[in-house]
Amino acid sequence: MTELVISEFHAPWQPNTNNWDFSQVKNYYEVILGKMLQNTPAGQDDIEVPYFKAQHVQWNNVVIDELPTMWASPSETEMLRVKKGDLLVCEGGEAGRAGIVRNEPPANTIIQNAIHLVRPKRNGDIKYLRYLLQHAASHGWLDVICNRATIAHFTVEKFNQLWAWFPPLSEQHAIADYLDRETARIDTLITTKERLLELLAEKRQAIITHTITLGLNPNAPLRNSGVEEIEKIPSHWEVKKLKYVTHQITVGIVITPSKYYVDSGVPCPRSLNVKNGKLTEDDLVYISPESNQELYKSMIFKGDLVSVRSGQPGATAIVDERFDGANCIDLIITRKSHRFDSEFMVYLLNSEVIQRQFALGSGGAIQQHFNIETAKELLVLLPPMDEQKKIVVFLEETTKRIDRLAELANKTIERLQERRASLIAAAVSGQIRVV
Repeated sequence: MTELVISEFHAPWQPNTNNWDFSQVKNYYEVILGKMLQNTPAGQDDIEVPYFKAQHVQWNNVVIDELPTMWASPSETEMLRVKKGDLLVCEGGEAGRAGIVRNEPPANTIIQNAIHLVRPKRNGDIKYLRYLLQHAASHGWLDVICNRATIAHFTVEKFNQLWAWFPPLSEQHAIADYLDRETARIDTLITTKERLLELLAEKRQAIITHTITLGLNPNAPLRNSGVEEIEKIPSHWEVKKLKYVTHQITVGIVITPSKYYVDSGVPCPRSLNVKNGKLTEDDLVYISPESNQELYKSMIFKGDLVSVRSGQPGATAIVDERFDGANCIDLIITRKSHRFDSEFMVYLLNSEVIQRQFALGSGGAIQQHFNIETAKELLVLLPPMDEQKKIVVFLEETTKRIDRLAELANKTIERLQERRASLIAAAVSGQIRVV
């Protein structure tokens, strides 16, 4: 019954040809599961050998640098030895992710039991199978086979029983070569757009850093800032510790916040809701209005700033009207103030120069946890209020233009990825002929 379900679900198409074989993977390929990790020798003949883990297997290739080692017997080493041209397929994690070994690995390199070693029988092409697996993964077929709702495992049995259409070997070669050429062209375009995104992000950050440290007037007289991370600032700007420009720096709910959670009520942003200077509504948790009043010290209001304590320490967002009167979980809260424009302060606190202060903390050592005392001691720049507002207007206009370009590049990447997936699907299903 299992094989029937797999066959019906995983090969619903009928190729536009009569000479393709509807069959299982085991009839075309040999699938071998790797060895369980062995940290010490189990016998006098065991040897220490390099091995591949799942993280080494990517869709386009297999990374062979800095391989770990384990102990294995001569027979295990012989059976599991990886050679150039082999296909490695992940058993767990992103189950079914497959990469071809493009270069000769170190001598006696084997595979861990999170990986399958796949070699063709006389009528199978390795590159064709990799594209077939990529097609199956992109269409969600492997998710169903591996029951990704729990812990996904693409076992040897599931792999061997996978049904698909297999053309004659010569046509498998031709399809794989065709897809190599066409996907390489698409991948080059994707890489170009990804590089554009990197450059846009660098330009965006550089403009923000320049503007919030030097202002908008290129002719303004400068002075030493007194801040290690900043060399010069306009002479009329102030440098203050954050604790002196706001009436309160506090923290959100820290002690067992989950005991207050309810299905609906007052929203409570967490660190995962702090994105790009704004608060998102993704995966929000809620507390009751009664708990919100009980925990009034950590209530947040429009114009307040909230900063991440752990994970990406110091990342800061502004509280908008959606969260006015809400609460928050484990975030540093900096109250709005007449001394600064909240939008300006968000740009400043998220800038590279201030993020370095977050990272080092008051003791000078790199920290992964941002606390109230570090926040209070942050040295921040304070232009006059009217200048802060002008800087905000300039940065909003400038970053919006850059963000629009980035959005267009992302959409182009999405279309290229869709084109790539469609091309592979059409080729391995016989919907286009390449011979």
